[in-house]
Amino acid sequence: MAEADSIRCCAHCGERIAPRINKGSGLPSRMPRRYCSRTCLVQASRQREKQKPRARKRKDERCGSTGRGPVLTAVCEGCGGSFSRQRSSSVDRMLYCTQQCAHDVRKRVGLERAAKAAIVRAEAAALRRMAKYVERKRPEPRLCARCNGRMGDCHGRARLCAECRQERIREWRKASPSRRKGKRVYKSKRRALERGAMADSIDPLLVFERDKWACHLCGRKTPARLRGSCDPRAPEIDHVLPLAAGGTHTWGNVKCACRECNGRKSDRPLGQLGLELAA
Repeated sequence: MAEADSIRCCAHCGERIAPRINKGSGLPSRMPRRYCSRTCLVQASRQREKQKPRARKRKDERCGSTGRGPVLTAVCEGCGGSFSRQRSSSVDRMLYCTQQCAHDVRKRVGLERAAKAAIVRAEAAALRRMAKYVERKRPEPRLCARCNGRMGDCHGRARLCAECRQERIREWRKASPSRRKGKRVYKSKRRALERGAMADSIDPLLVFERDKWACHLCGRKTPARLRGSCDPRAPEIDHVLPLAAGGTHTWGNVKCACRECNGRKSDRPLGQLGLELAA
């Protein structure tokens, strides 16, 4: 009896179709088929499509409209004639009576824009030709901020003429030794100030000249040409009592030392006996 109930008929041709059997459970599927084959399925769908326009046409005849909205009467913006349209129509169909009318309007607008652009280009060309014959006001000559003379053809933001610029460079070069001296003094004084120790303004070159360019630890010469290099004999400032041990940056606590001895001594209070032997 269960097998008889499970047998269904095709919705298109009326032939009996067997139910779907699940592979896992072996029981009939809960979603039976409506058609016996794909051919019946396609034919049924085509039949439904054929029936839809007929039903819509009958509905339109009964309601007096096309089914897409009420019919309205409008005036075409292209030719000025009246025509009927749907409320749900596209923008062109709402403004123009036909597609050709809309195309003609677009073409006419394009030609008008092209004509206006040609007129503007012609006027701009005429103004450029007229500008060649107009006398322009020459810019005022630029004056040097130092000698108050004409600077000539100077580009950029130059404020000085060529001669004043060269003279200023020569003055700066003359004043540069004192500037370098101030930098040397501040660099040697800065370490002591950072440690909170008492510090004087000491020029390292004066210390080297006082000690006759000789190391106070080993006694060898430290030539001035090696200053600032990585040579073991390069002269350097050495604190007899290091700043780390509470020493000060004063004339009595600084000596000339070679790079090798200064690095070997580091921040230890050593080398005072070597000073007596070197003397």
